[in-house]
Amino acid sequence: MNKKTKSLIENSGLMSHLKAIDCLKNNGWSVIVSPYYYDGVSESVREIDIVAEKQFNSFHWAGSSSAQVNVQLFVECKYINQEIVLWFDKTDKDKAVEALGKATGLQIAVRRSGDISPDSFRYYKAENVAKLFSTTSGREDLIYRALSQCLRALVYYTQWAPGPIRNDFNRHPEAISHIVRYPIVVCGNFSNLKKLEFESPQNFSAKDLISPFLLETNYVYFNKAKTSAIDDYFWIDFVDLDKLEEFLKNLESEAKAILEAKSLIQNIQRTRN
Repeated sequence: MNKKTKSLIENSGLMSHLKAIDCLKNNGWSVIVSPYYYDGVSESVREIDIVAEKQFNSFHWAGSSSAQVNVQLFVECKYINQEIVLWFDKTDKDKAVEALGKATGLQIAVRRSGDISPDSFRYYKAENVAKLFSTTSGREDLIYRALSQCLRALVYYTQWAPGPIRNDFNRHPEAISHIVRYPIVVCGNFSNLKKLEFESPQNFSAKDLISPFLLETNYVYFNKAKTSAIDDYFWIDFVDLDKLEEFLKNLESEAKAILEAKSLIQNIQRTRN
């Protein structure tokens, strides 16, 4: 391999993409590589690097699934080849509860009784979230493209392919099923990502950023009929490729907590009937 080809491969997102695919498959996720979908708003075909899905089930004594949770990941892989500075602010716990409730489809037990405690979920545990970012590339920078690409894909699948992607739901009439969708950006490395420590216009510094972190954004898109706009709120996970396996294990722990809550609801409903 000549130096030019080797440099092209090493400085592109290709290796990050392939390593992310390998990590997901090795951890039991069904993976669709670079699927294309039609963006009806821009009337153009778009691509997302990875759509991954993993199924979690609970079983009652008869052996059929009483509850099922399918976690779907909409993943963009980026090689960060320029310095990017991000500013963080304290997490709005009310928004964290709102985002967690939207993702899990459960009543979050915070100020009143609910289906599930938020304490073990990264959305609620996060003390700070990224809110602003800056590079030398202008508006069409890596962070902007990455969050736009994974959010567009998530919205499309939510509206036009709302069911399981690879792992069908159990068809038992008493089974409870739910899909949890997360937008994720996997970075080839975090060496060029910096966290702005800001005290005043005259007193600030930039420190190395530790993986993973969450970035929050409001995202406006059309409803399925394109008759009105929806102003939605999302958190996007940013994960160093080297920390992806650990991150996936944390996601599985959260999925099992959701599954346990869904199973409890199913058992209560069965008892009442």
